[in-house]
Amino acid sequence: VLNRHREAIYKKRNEILQLAEKGELKPYLIDIVLAQKDYSEQTYMTKEEELGEERMREAEKFVPLKVIDSLWVEHLENMEQLRDSVRLRAYGQKDPLVEYKQEGHRMYQDLLTNVDTMIAHSLMRVQINSQNKAPQRQVVSQPKANKVGRNDPCPCGSGKKYKKCHGK
Repeated sequence: VLNRHREAIYKKRNEILQLAEKGELKPYLIDIVLAQKDYSEQTYMTKEEELGEERMREAEKFVPLKVIDSLWVEHLENMEQLRDSVRLRAYGQKDPLVEYKQEGHRMYQDLLTNVDTMIAHSLMRVQINSQNKAPQRQVVSQPKANKVGRNDPCPCGSGKKYKKCHGK
């Protein structure tokens, strides 16, 4: 079950990478955005004008891959939890394999729906900072103080060892 899910997700990732190489990713993503009722093509074009064409192309490539990767990791964790919970269903006289396949298929369908939704929402919310580099902090070196060892003479001038004088 999980192997088929993996193959389909990797196929989708590779499809996005191939479309990006050919420069045909924009129409694909516009279709995804239009499938969501919250956005229109005008909203997409406004976002593209806001970011600039070059940065929008970068976002179009980066955002779908990031969304797919994060949702895939979440799906793997959910499938692991499902595997553990299905074992308990065997006590209820239900076939664990059938239960795993049914629940796994439902979770996979949810994953595919969430991928498109999250891609659309993430593309519309993306903001790229105009500054290329974040301001770097200046490292202030602190002067090193000479630490008095336990067996060194006490700095007070008494002539005793530090551990017998002020080291108590």
